[in-house]
Amino acid sequence: MQWAQIILDSLPSTGQWNDNHLHALAVVFSPSIAIAALNLLEREAVTRVDGPCGRNFYQVEDDRDFLTCFPSVPYCTCVGHREQQMVCQHILAVHLAIRTGRCNWSKWNQMDFLNHLAGC
Repeated sequence: MQWAQIILDSLPSTGQWNDNHLHALAVVFSPSIAIAALNLLEREAVTRVDGPCGRNFYQVEDDRDFLTCFPSVPYCTCVGHREQQMVCQHILAVHLAIRTGRCNWSKWNQMDFLNHLAGC
């Protein structure tokens, strides 16, 4: 994940990325994952969910589902992540949304937050 973090840190936070930036994303993460993540970012599909005591996770709205992501681990509830991908398009989309400030935001009460995490 070290190379991935270097690439993410090199991206301008404005979201104005040139061909070199996009090529680097495709090389490090694979073209299909990079394109899917950029599409999720464009659709504003990433939401940071804050719960009590400063805990949070991210939800990514995919075509059919809401997926739960913990980018620092990295962990995602998608099938691709369970198939041993190091980083899926949802985790990459979360990192890109954080980098560009394009995260939606939601605050949940303790019961909703814990019930959701118990279902992961």
